[in-house]
Amino acid sequence: MEVRTNRAPAFDSPAWPVGVLVVGIWVFWAAAGGGVTPTVWGLIGVGLVLLLGLALALPAPIGLGRLRGASLAALAAFVAWSFLSLLWADVPGDAWEGADKTLLYAACFSAFALWPWSDRSVTATLALFAGSIAMLGAVTLGRAAFAADPSGFVREGGRFVEPVDYANANVALWTSALWPAVYLASSRNLPAPLRAAFLAAAGLLLELSVLGQSRGWLLVLPVAAASFVVLSRQRLRVMLGLALSGLATLAVISPLLAVFERSDAGEPLAGLLDRAAVFILISCLCLGAAGWAWAFLDSRVELDRRAHRVAGTSAVLLVLLAAIAGVGVGIARVESPGGWIREQWDEFTTSYVESDEGTSRFTDTLSGDRYQQWQVAWQEFRDHPVAGIGADNFAVPYLLRRADNLHEPRYPHSTPLRILSQLGVVGAALFAAFCAGAITLAWRRRSRSDPVAGGAAAAALTVFVYWLLHGSVDVFWEVPALAGAAFGMLGLAGAALPRGPAPLPWPRRKRAPRWIVRAGLAAGVLAATASLALPWLSSTYTDASGGIWRHDPDVAYERLALAADLNPLSASPLVIDASIALERGELDRARNALREALGREPKSWYAAFQLAMVGVMAGDFPTADVWITRAQELNPRDPVVEIAKRMIRLRLPLDPSLLNRLYRDAENRHSVDYILNEYFGRKRFTLSDS
Repeated sequence: MEVRTNRAPAFDSPAWPVGVLVVGIWVFWAAAGGGVTPTVWGLIGVGLVLLLGLALALPAPIGLGRLRGASLAALAAFVAWSFLSLLWADVPGDAWEGADKTLLYAACFSAFALWPWSDRSVTATLALFAGSIAMLGAVTLGRAAFAADPSGFVREGGRFVEPVDYANANVALWTSALWPAVYLASSRNLPAPLRAAFLAAAGLLLELSVLGQSRGWLLVLPVAAASFVVLSRQRLRVMLGLALSGLATLAVISPLLAVFERSDAGEPLAGLLDRAAVFILISCLCLGAAGWAWAFLDSRVELDRRAHRVAGTSAVLLVLLAAIAGVGVGIARVESPGGWIREQWDEFTTSYVESDEGTSRFTDTLSGDRYQQWQVAWQEFRDHPVAGIGADNFAVPYLLRRADNLHEPRYPHSTPLRILSQLGVVGAALFAAFCAGAITLAWRRRSRSDPVAGGAAAAALTVFVYWLLHGSVDVFWEVPALAGAAFGMLGLAGAALPRGPAPLPWPRRKRAPRWIVRAGLAAGVLAATASLALPWLSSTYTDASGGIWRHDPDVAYERLALAADLNPLSASPLVIDASIALERGELDRARNALREALGREPKSWYAAFQLAMVGVMAGDFPTADVWITRAQELNPRDPVVEIAKRMIRLRLPLDPSLLNRLYRDAENRHSVDYILNEYFGRKRFTLSDS
């Protein structure tokens, strides 16, 4: 097999400035809560598309080749199919946003896949990504440790949730940067100070991941680490880097776990975080010293092939023995392994089981809503196998199919089930074709480069592999900071070498005139820009109305009307307009806005619910009964809807503002009896349908 060594300067790639800006976008999204909402990803997405369009206007430095062209074509078709799903989606506004995110991820991939990248350019990009995320983690941890009230950084009983406002996604952010950091720490081509810094960064990222206490991460991490080792060209070095960062984490595991365990038991959070931050700092300093010593030995000790083979074999045997010992200890600690497995399965398939106070979340109950979400997503795929239900259109069928009222997810906790249920077999086949082509390109680059440079491609590929593995049991597609980085790193892993073998050309055909190509490119960029800008502007105006409606309702109404015009598929601005009108007693305005909202989203249970409130306030109980019945048909498990329905049929007084507050405070996740006792004084009247 031909091995190529590329010694070009680090910044010789024509796409290097584009790549730097794209990595900066990922870091910005990460710092801004993961970039989940259109108000965050919209404007930045417009800039990304315009930047890519400007770069595409330059002369192409290489031919695409058949495999790269096929992979990009499959990705473009997948994006187009996501947009087509607006035609059959129950909530087209959500489908539009979902398709826009897919467009952004395709742009991230293309920014790296369309141009050649030297080995040093790839390494520099990995260093920029890993270093930026590690710096973000250090700054965030420092802010939390020095905060007078660190509760904003730790939620859900003691889980570290900043900067991404979702603990599991926060953990995935740190772990995504772990693989490049370990590769850079183990690379002989880097100076000793950089290697020491990146080994310390790897320890920091791993320890921050522990603070997030994600059980899915704990299960996926060994698989992702094994994949990283297998993909790497210098496996012994990677194993040593992983081992050093892992041992440092184990050395400080007690104060890390104590943040969750003891805060859950009632200890002050500030002291626990301070202690954890101090131990993390000490472990990172020790790792930095170890990285410097490693680099020093590398410059003076050269192992021959036989010594490498013996050391590698010994390392693999040690890992296997440790795994076997761990399994043995686990089996010995339970009376009946089979019974324990059945117990864990029963917990996993149960929506809620009371957890033990003061225990690690890693060993706590597995109960939750994932199993029910996966069931619903699979049922939707079976009912709509070809085209799916539309991008990001999970909320409506979930409310119809759920067995309890404890959870209201908008997305299934699984990327594969998201694609299958929402885009059907067609979307899944297109995505699989894209992944197969892109991963093959990454494998080719890994194999054709020298071992050190091949490791860079492997590290970039592992970022995508980890995202896909962990995202199979969590909601990561909807977090641009994670998905954008995963797609971009996949493109970087398979980027062409500047002086690599010439790609196989497409069959010779008569080319279209250059002006037609440029016109088509300009039209595509303009369409993509409009698609991203309109939902962003609509969401921005919608959010802006919330802070002013009490003292200047006319301006709020104007902004909501503009938001509704900018996004003619979304009912959200109209529902908010109606909610403000209800608070102000403007019943005709509220009624008209809600009917228009239902015209856009006929299965909006909340719009039907609000129309019932309009009927109550107008004294039109028959109409209110019709709409509350419709709301219950769309959301049959909701206790507040049930209470409102009974009270409407008994002609009892209702306070719409109180009912809306119950939704804002998530009180609708309690039982009917609890809500009646706490908010309605049940002893004053008897509710029945008689």
